[in-house]
Amino acid sequence: VLTRFQADQIRAGNAAELNFAGYPVADVLGPCPGGTAYRVLHPAGRTPLVLRRLRTDWLAPADNAAAFLLRAQAVAPLVHPHAVHLLDAGAYRDEPFAVLEPADGADLETLVADIGPMPAPLAAGYARQAALVLRAVHDRLLVHGHVGPRCLVVGPLTPMSKPRADGTPRMRPAATATVRLTDLGLIPFRL
Repeated sequence: VLTRFQADQIRAGNAAELNFAGYPVADVLGPCPGGTAYRVLHPAGRTPLVLRRLRTDWLAPADNAAAFLLRAQAVAPLVHPHAVHLLDAGAYRDEPFAVLEPADGADLETLVADIGPMPAPLAAGYARQAALVLRAVHDRLLVHGHVGPRCLVVGPLTPMSKPRADGTPRMRPAATATVRLTDLGLIPFRL
């Protein structure tokens, strides 16, 4: 069974794009910092993952693919409950890429824009979780490079009782929601 994305790629004569660096590409997720994100499957386990294809010009002028790979190798061993784990990174056909575990939820910027300010205790709890993962990063003498609301994903989410004006559901954090820091090792070095 093919996804709509896969069928469209085959019809367009782009079947070769359905496998990137050994990862079967199931769907395009959309733009991400520095490139495009895709839903891929683990080559052996067939579990869903996120693959980011990064533009080399995004790394320039102060960074390059070799430095990106060194950062990814340094960050990959970090396993923390409040971090999105970097599973693989490399260069395929001279294009840097990173493979991450999926982070279900929404980034804080999108969530706050959609539902408004969070209650202070909830916001403080999320800030504490972000601080815990940053301490783990800094304890390993690593840096994130650009911590902000877009790099903090809250999930799982649950639908709110009042939908948007267009009928689509508004989402809010579930009672069990936590914050996870994304983009560890993926932010280019900037002067």
